[in-house]
Amino acid sequence: MVNGSGQFSRGGQGFRAGIEYNITNKSSISLSGRYGDRKFNRPMNAFYNDYYPLLDQNIYYRSENSGKSSDQFYNLNLDYIYNIAPNGHQLSVSAYYSGSKENDPSLTEQDTTDSAGKELNDSTKYTQRVDEVGDENEFRFKADYTLPINEKTKLEAGFQAQIENTTATHRLFQNNIENLGQYDELDFSQNINAAYVTFSSATKLFEYQVGIRLENENRTVTQVNSNNDIKINRIDPFPTIHISKKLPWDMQAQASYTRRISRPRSWSLSPLRRYMDPQNIRVGDPGLLPEFTDAYELNVQKKLNEASFVSLEGFYRRTNNLMQQYIDTSEIKNNIIINTTKNYGYDESLGGELMLNVGLTKWWTLNGSGSLYNYKLTGDDENAGTKSSTNWNLRANTMLRFKTGTSLQLNYMYNAPTVTAQGSRGAFYTTGVAVRQELLKKKASLTLQFRDWIGDPKMEMITDTPSFYSFNKMQRETKVITVTFTYRINNYKAQNRRSSEDMNNDMGGDMGGEMM
Repeated sequence: MVNGSGQFSRGGQGFRAGIEYNITNKSSISLSGRYGDRKFNRPMNAFYNDYYPLLDQNIYYRSENSGKSSDQFYNLNLDYIYNIAPNGHQLSVSAYYSGSKENDPSLTEQDTTDSAGKELNDSTKYTQRVDEVGDENEFRFKADYTLPINEKTKLEAGFQAQIENTTATHRLFQNNIENLGQYDELDFSQNINAAYVTFSSATKLFEYQVGIRLENENRTVTQVNSNNDIKINRIDPFPTIHISKKLPWDMQAQASYTRRISRPRSWSLSPLRRYMDPQNIRVGDPGLLPEFTDAYELNVQKKLNEASFVSLEGFYRRTNNLMQQYIDTSEIKNNIIINTTKNYGYDESLGGELMLNVGLTKWWTLNGSGSLYNYKLTGDDENAGTKSSTNWNLRANTMLRFKTGTSLQLNYMYNAPTVTAQGSRGAFYTTGVAVRQELLKKKASLTLQFRDWIGDPKMEMITDTPSFYSFNKMQRETKVITVTFTYRINNYKAQNRRSSEDMNNDMGGDMGGEMM
């Protein structure tokens, strides 16, 4: 049994600057950059009660962890846009480069206690220190071309590339003595190249868009100590088709099929053992595959007025190579739990969503949505079987804008309980309030944000396997308040272009999703 509590705090600073130059009345180029640092503090205290049936004995101990991390980062963005003709004939090119240095040390102290948590007189304190440092560099390039053929027909094509390299070093000290057997270095490289083409037009009956995106991923994860290389080199297609038809009474029907990708985060690929405490280890899987989602959607939308609409959507989505958090109990005899990420078969969602967007006045908007669907989770292990649950969620958001330059935003989100690969996740909700005030003739702004301002949001997770059971409850004890001040030295109105900072979202979702 474990009873623990933790805190989380963060801080940082950053500087951003940019310049834009209009080469001609049809073309422009812009350069921007950012530099900053971030610090995170995650102290954690836990009380353990381990029961050994063969000895019929309980052993009690407490653990204090002072996890900290910090990084310095910078990035540069270069954007070029050429409006070939006023009808939307356009070429845009973007380049992005970023780098960061990370330092992630943690210190854990552990000693035995009695059942009340009081330290025993003969207790021997155990200390464990983990030092992790790393460097990350990333380059992205993107080119998009748009050719309007006539008023209803348009051809779009583009290319996108991403090159990422990460190195990390892991060192473990136990009672101030380095465990050389746990020393390791990691090299991670990922190259992704993608090309796409879409064609959109209209007939007398309906409008349509069809497209295809081809993506090549070349990924290598190397453990230097063991000289072990895990490589993935694959080409994946992402087709898409959208059809829409206008109906009487200001209504419109839409149908679509899309294939999307969701790539694993870098921390879920790292095979380096990260000690959360002496009993809990987090380790990634360098062979983890990305998720692929096939989505079929049918939507009917009713326009209420110029600023309001209501829509009803039915959907079926299937995700293969599903990535799930997984508890590995292979070392449970040594009182060690391994937390990892695993490709776990596939999941299916079949249901509907109702959405309402209302412009109550020129300064007050309200939108909300709710979905209800059957969720089925099927493992690829013959012992995993199939699980299912009826899931639903709610979202609501309202925005008020006043003549004084003040804006107020309120939001609420609720997610019902659901099954997971090894158990279940309880219901949870979040709330938020944000107030923004424009200052100095809109050259500056002050934003005040409150997170989880209603009640005491919590999340409960259950892991239940033949050899292991755990119940985790995470609850925020204090409210989170964020204050942001922004000052714009040159408050120009940028042209409507795709920024290189948003490359990961370009052609995303429908055309392949984010790169990593």
